[in-house]
Amino acid sequence: MSKKCAREECGKTVYPIEELKCLDKVWHKQCFKCTVCGMALNMKNYKGYNKMPYCEPHYPKTKATIVVDTPEMKRLADNTKLQSKVQYTADFEKMKGTKIEIVDDPELQRHLKNTQVVSKVAYQGELEKKKLMEEVRPQKEVDEKSDSGISNASQCISSTNEVFPYYTPYKGFQIYSSDQ
Repeated sequence: MSKKCAREECGKTVYPIEELKCLDKVWHKQCFKCTVCGMALNMKNYKGYNKMPYCEPHYPKTKATIVVDTPEMKRLADNTKLQSKVQYTADFEKMKGTKIEIVDDPELQRHLKNTQVVSKVAYQGELEKKKLMEEVRPQKEVDEKSDSGISNASQCISSTNEVFPYYTPYKGFQIYSSDQ
């Protein structure tokens, strides 16, 4: 079985004494040259590319390319965009002034109702209104509601000169005296 030289221009048989096995091929020692310039190469100074020998200056430089469209790169680009201050500010300006819905659960509804009741009493002064309505109420209704048989509740207070504390939301506890 005769081996042929890998150099295309040569193509002669390579005998075991003069053979050089490199780059998965068999070469004559004198045929192992740079593909571009023809400089004689040996096992120490050659560089192989596509199973062809090259010298250092003529070795094809491979350029690394970045694969941009991989799912990981898309995810990183999206995360970077979302975390950037520009995108955050734009989203903030777009959402400014819009209403955000919160899920209503029974606990939240209960707190909301309690807050409205307390606010209504404090803001509209329901306690003072009730007191004023009692003072303005016709005497006939007061007599019917009274169990003690006293014709006028204010007479009871004025006759005993008692002092009653009462609470107003913004002023706190105050003293009601019959002398007033």
